[in-house]
Amino acid sequence: MFIEQTGAAPDGSNRPEENAVPTNSTFPVVFIDVFGTRHSLDPIEFALKLVDRRTQIYLCFVLAILVFADPPGLIGQLTPPAFAIVWITFFGTFILTHISLLFGLAWVQRRTGTFAVFNPLMSIAIMAPTLTLSEALVHVVTDGDLSIISVQQVIVYLIVTEIFLTLYLRYIHEAAPKPSPVPEAPEPEAPHRQILIGSEPVPLAGVCHIQAREHHVQVVMHGETMTHRVRLSDIVAQTDPEDGIQPHRSWWVAVHAAQALEKEGAKHVLRLSDGTRVPVARSRVDSVRDWLAAHA
Repeated sequence: MFIEQTGAAPDGSNRPEENAVPTNSTFPVVFIDVFGTRHSLDPIEFALKLVDRRTQIYLCFVLAILVFADPPGLIGQLTPPAFAIVWITFFGTFILTHISLLFGLAWVQRRTGTFAVFNPLMSIAIMAPTLTLSEALVHVVTDGDLSIISVQQVIVYLIVTEIFLTLYLRYIHEAAPKPSPVPEAPEPEAPHRQILIGSEPVPLAGVCHIQAREHHVQVVMHGETMTHRVRLSDIVAQTDPEDGIQPHRSWWVAVHAAQALEKEGAKHVLRLSDGTRVPVARSRVDSVRDWLAAHA
């Protein structure tokens, strides 16, 4: 059933073909009808459109034409109940087979890339199980006295099927309203993280750097400085590596404040955005350099 592999457009770009019909599906199946026009059919969208009023009217119209035209020659050969059962089975099998094939093609497409299917081949694939089941049912209800499959009849079935499938793709599927995608719920905003400095909650995003001074710490924030009697280690324990770094046992620097690692004589310092130069312990130079490369 695979006819044509489709990928980049003729100009080398990856935009869809002009005749392709966009759908809401991630894996629509592309068909080429007998006129060479491309159509995109999503199996889920196709199944959902079966409850659309326009589609239901079209299906009833098709069924009425088939019943009155009677290509298999059932009129006068079956009782009314048997006649109705055969046609309901035929039509139901046709639709279920169509949906199943669409899902199968979409599954193959996910693993091989977008491809185009020649619509008459789809008609053959749908009619094969449909006619097989219908023939078996007719054989049962007539005790083997009637057959609905002959070379001439199969040709008629395929021609009629192709006509109705092409009409559906051209005038029903593309004209019917597409199911509206369910809007995604907006992601909740991440809560502003806070750390406890002493007993006071402080927004972590507002802290630039912290320096330990004997039994106190000096917290420098945007436009504000505060002093608390608390251990620096208790504050650092509340942070993550992506929040900041401790270049020296007496300092903690926020990621948004760190600028560059510089050398002053034999020592290294971490230059901050406000001009502060924080000493870097010799044993922590490499870790500060790696942290800056990864986060700052």
